[in-house]
Amino acid sequence: TGATRAIRFNPKAMLGMALLVTLAGTLLTVILRFALNSRYQLQAIGATALRLDPGTIITNLSSSILTGLLVYVVGEAVIGRRVSLGDAWQTAKSRLLPLIGFEIALGVVVLFLVLSVVGVLVLPLTVYLILVPAVIVLERLSIGAAIKRSVSLIRGAFWRTLGIVLLSAILVAIVAGVLSAPLIAVGLFLASTGG
Repeated sequence: TGATRAIRFNPKAMLGMALLVTLAGTLLTVILRFALNSRYQLQAIGATALRLDPGTIITNLSSSILTGLLVYVVGEAVIGRRVSLGDAWQTAKSRLLPLIGFEIALGVVVLFLVLSVVGVLVLPLTVYLILVPAVIVLERLSIGAAIKRSVSLIRGAFWRTLGIVLLSAILVAIVAGVLSAPLIAVGLFLASTGG
């Protein structure tokens, strides 16, 4: 597949960035969750569904940043250029504010939809906007223009994109679980010996 070819063409940038961003996001999430008291943890179960849980916010932001970085590396690989982690970061960091802005705006919209009677629209909305981070980085568009572009690209391929989104979510959850398990174990050990 194209993804496999991109990884083989530039494994250091592709896998290195995925590992670094995932580890950083997972570490921040674990630290935040252990820093907060158990009462908040119970409240966070409902907050996660609303994208308000700090772990969910960090995961969504790191996912957008990773998408932006990887899209740039793949775009360069398509034209035969191999870029380093540093090159990818230098190019993508100028697009971080739009990426973060998009995630915040999406979170607000999802919160509104979930709290209103039209919560069923969250899944289609997510699918239609899935390409926004990639468009923001590759085409260097504003958030509004990137949203229009993403919708136009997904139109006609909704069901196939939905399948890819669901499969990706499962894979990301597995990887995040594997990476966070040792950190959670250490945190539980420290909590039990400290108190």
